[in-house]
Amino acid sequence: MLERQLALATLPKRPRVTAFLDLGAGRPADQNFAAQDVEPFYRFGLRLRWMPWDWGTAEREGEVLALAQQSVELERQSFLEGLSANLAQLARQIEALASVVAGDAEIVALRERAARQAEAQLREGVITPSDYLTEKNAEHRARLLGEQHRLMLVRARQELSTALGGQP
Repeated sequence: MLERQLALATLPKRPRVTAFLDLGAGRPADQNFAAQDVEPFYRFGLRLRWMPWDWGTAEREGEVLALAQQSVELERQSFLEGLSANLAQLARQIEALASVVAGDAEIVALRERAARQAEAQLREGVITPSDYLTEKNAEHRARLLGEQHRLMLVRARQELSTALGGQP
């Protein structure tokens, strides 16, 4: 659009030829000042308009439009750099969450084993039911935290896909 406006900025310096036609009715008619009746009249012709010197207006408009083009290009570059930084951040976040999810699986396995041991100890009377419930709650918390991290990973992958232009 700015390139088109820049091309249009030079148009006022070019000669312009226009045709015109005036129709009307009046008293007195157009050229007959002695007549007192209302009469129709018409005029037609060609008009030449040329401004070889515009006091530098076209150059100033061209400079303004060139600066606007530079501004648009800088905004585009800034947007692309911001998008690139956002994509890099999302990729780092996905890597971190993937390692956390892998670690969560190990934690859940350890908590399951500890809960099974606590269950066996409860049957043997070595620990109290309160201690058993504490271990079982820790296992459930580990599972919930693992699911939370897995959902965060899915969300981060979806945000990356959306940022790349994929379907949500």
